[in-house]
Amino acid sequence: MQVLSFNCQSCGVKIIKLKFFKDIFFIKSGKKIVCQNCGSSYSVPKIIKVLGSLYNYLFIGGLSIFIWLFLTVFIGDILGKDIANFLGIWIWVLSAIIYIIAEFIIAIVLVLEQNKD
Repeated sequence: MQVLSFNCQSCGVKIIKLKFFKDIFFIKSGKKIVCQNCGSSYSVPKIIKVLGSLYNYLFIGGLSIFIWLFLTVFIGDILGKDIANFLGIWIWVLSAIIYIIAEFIIAIVLVLEQNKD
């Protein structure tokens, strides 16, 4: 699939962006991808690294705190603790799935540049 790979600028060999599941999360924070043929390394630009860090710490951290507060305080008072606990588990599972899908989309859309090592 062309979306998950790109051609090396030095030798033209096809390089796969996402070899492992964990690469989905680490590619935007500057994980280097190395060409097996010529040794050229690729990563995201520095501005993407900074924005990726802000995205991880502010958005994801803030979102998880909001979900926790919503489930424990608001829904627990309105619907009762048993229903809130049941809904809470499914909301966490659903939010984890949505998060992984969003990370995958971000990882395949990011443009990698060759490092000047």
